[in-house]
Amino acid sequence: MKTTPSLMEAPVVATPILDQFKKALTPSSGKEPTLEDKLSALSEPDLKTVMAQSRIAHMSARMQRKVHGAPPETYGELLQSMYPKSNNDLLSLVAEVLQETDPILEESIVPRYKKKPKFEREAAAQFYVDSLKPKQSDVNQFIADAGLEQGDEQLEFMFNGDADEV
Repeated sequence: MKTTPSLMEAPVVATPILDQFKKALTPSSGKEPTLEDKLSALSEPDLKTVMAQSRIAHMSARMQRKVHGAPPETYGELLQSMYPKSNNDLLSLVAEVLQETDPILEESIVPRYKKKPKFEREAAAQFYVDSLKPKQSDVNQFIADAGLEQGDEQLEFMFNGDADEV
């Protein structure tokens, strides 16, 4: 049974905005769009933003690898720290582009950076305290240069575990 619109009902006219809503709300074919599809759907300004952020984030990741010997975080984490107020959809796309072109494997991330401290001030204070501790090799060199003996009671504080082992 076919129903025809009554005279009182206005005909539905397809508009570009209505078409966008229909496209967004209708179930997709179940296939995730490829990176190429996502990039081709971007406007020109968004594409330029993705390109610029990709270049800067990739350069930053390379510098971090040189400093730490391995990447301290994923591209997504890096981008969130670099652009905290930026569009999250664009940032995830930038991270996807970078991961596709120069992947960072989860197991290659420096382990000590995976466990972030609750407070940044705590981490900075701990880093400062750690930098003040002498290495055991430095303590031994000092004792030898000063002509002291390892068993001297005045030097006992150096051997109570405060110095780092090398």
